[in-house]
Amino acid sequence: ILWRQILDMLKDKKKILNWIENKLFSKPNSILGINIGNSYVKMIELKMESDEFILKNIAYAPLFGEKYNDDMSRYERIFSAITHLIELHGIQSKDVILSIGGRDIFERRVEFPKMPDTELAEAVKWDIEKYVPYEADTYYYDFAILESNMNNETEILPVMLVAAPMSVVDENVKMMQELNLHIVAIEGESFALTRTIRTVENYIVVDIGKENGQVLIFQNNIPIAARNIPIFGDSFTEIIQSSLSVDSAEAEMLKQSQQNLIQADDTANELLITLAKELQGIVQELSDEILRTIEYYRVQNKDAVVDNIFLTGGGTRINGLEQQLEQLISIPVARHNPFACLTINDSFDSNYIKKVSPQFSIAVGLAMRGNVV
Repeated sequence: ILWRQILDMLKDKKKILNWIENKLFSKPNSILGINIGNSYVKMIELKMESDEFILKNIAYAPLFGEKYNDDMSRYERIFSAITHLIELHGIQSKDVILSIGGRDIFERRVEFPKMPDTELAEAVKWDIEKYVPYEADTYYYDFAILESNMNNETEILPVMLVAAPMSVVDENVKMMQELNLHIVAIEGESFALTRTIRTVENYIVVDIGKENGQVLIFQNNIPIAARNIPIFGDSFTEIIQSSLSVDSAEAEMLKQSQQNLIQADDTANELLITLAKELQGIVQELSDEILRTIEYYRVQNKDAVVDNIFLTGGGTRINGLEQQLEQLISIPVARHNPFACLTINDSFDSNYIKKVSPQFSIAVGLAMRGNVV
């Protein structure tokens, strides 16, 4: 049958050339989102078909543990983790979108007088040092005009400035080159998150990792403000470990699997009731940090609206956290599921996807940036 098709196409040179190009030189139709955190590397490979994002691979690996020598640098650990995940999961895409987050990126909304795009680029170039907390000539930067549909009569241009240290960006570029991967883009974690939240426009994302935490404010689905907070996944794990006299691994397992740790009922023993009260203290601190962030932002922007709060990050995987926070804050709180944006075939375990979904919000958003351009 194949030879018959080829013979038919030989009658038309254009068809045979198109066939060769499509079969032998076709561009990859998948892309890899890589989110490198303090403690884990998380990777999502997506394929796009008919405007649908189809999940091809999901993978993550810790940057700690017996697998690594104590004298290995962070660079070597990340390199080893990515190499292992690509081989283990058969990841084929060579086109990568990376994220930069936390203290390694600066994002700020500023205002400029209305002017043509070419003049704005020059204005940003000369004014950016007023805002960026890095030494001159040590960072890369970019900008984008916000609220493009604004009234033509306004004389103000709202602009989002983004900057990152050259050392951070250059190290990522070097690593991807050594891994034989092609960087399509490097972007801030907050921008990746926006692609995975489609139901509301004004919201907060509380991103709690193993060893860090952030509160991010979004208005009109644009990241407006970010604040690091001193509460993270290990804050809960350490309390469980000390209260129940277990090691850290068992405490982590209990945090992720045990029901009603935060809200122990009257039938629970005294030890669990005491633990619940201590965990509630951490949740109270978290709610205070969220409310403090909202209040600080509203001082500067009185019209700010927060319709929902979404929880992401592996540190949010403790049963009852969203319900407890909602009671304290009086704003709807939900555990974010980034996989709701994707088409997932039956070969993936739905229980596993549900379990790990809080950890992959950024990686999914990175891969959703789209196919190679």
